[in-house]
Amino acid sequence: MVEILILYLLLKGQNTMYGLSKSITKYFGMLTNPGFGTIQPALKRLEKKSFIKSDKYMTDGGKPYYYYTLTKDGEEFLKTQLLSKPATNPV
Repeated sequence: MVEILILYLLLKGQNTMYGLSKSITKYFGMLTNPGFGTIQPALKRLEKKSFIKSDKYMTDGGKPYYYYTLTKDGEEFLKTQLLSKPATNPV
């Protein structure tokens, strides 16, 4: 679920992991509140699948930070996930 939220938020534009965390809390906090320990692995999985790409920058103090951007593959995946018929509960 976190992956879908990340892709949806990146649809609006590039963002950092911290910015994604804040946006998830702001817009979806009533449903979920994942920490960095959940968001960072999700970002790595999405990047490995080529759904997002990251650009590395350095702060003035020499600390690296990353901006994440949605790719065309990620956009197509998000569309299929949002438009697919939800699974039915057999119970």
